[in-house]
Amino acid sequence: MKYLLLTVLLMSLLVAQKLTVELNNVELKRGGVISIAVHSSEKTFPSCKDKSKYFKHKRYPVSVNNTVCFNLPVGEYSLTVFQDTNDNNKIDKNFIGLPTEPYGISNDSLDSLGRPIYQGSVINLDKNKSVTINLR
Repeated sequence: MKYLLLTVLLMSLLVAQKLTVELNNVELKRGGVISIAVHSSEKTFPSCKDKSKYFKHKRYPVSVNNTVCFNLPVGEYSLTVFQDTNDNNKIDKNFIGLPTEPYGISNDSLDSLGRPIYQGSVINLDKNKSVTINLR
C-alpha cells in the first residue's frame, strides 16, 4: 500500500500543467515574430536566442491574438519575451545596450535600468496557471 501511494504521489508530480501566457502591448504595426523562452534555471536566464540554454521556446508571427500555451511539468519557471521586429533571431539594442525592440519578463521583474531580475520573475507552476506579460 505504501508503494502504491508513493507511486501515485510521484506520478502526480510528473503530470504536465498548462501555462497560458497573454502578451500585452505587442506592436502590431512593427510586425515580426514573438519569441518566448521558458527558463527553469537562473543559469539560462535571460537569453531568448540560444536554444541550448533554456527549457522550452516558441516563436510565432505577431498577430491580434497574442496568447500562447505551454505544457510544463510542475516546477518553477521564468519567462522572457521579445518582439523580433526584423526577424533576425536576436533582441536588437542601441549603442548603450538598451533594447530597441519590445520586450518583457514574467512578473514584470525589471530593475530601475530595465534589466531582468531572475528572482522576481519566477512563477511557481503547481497547477494550471495564466500569466500576463507586458511588453515595453
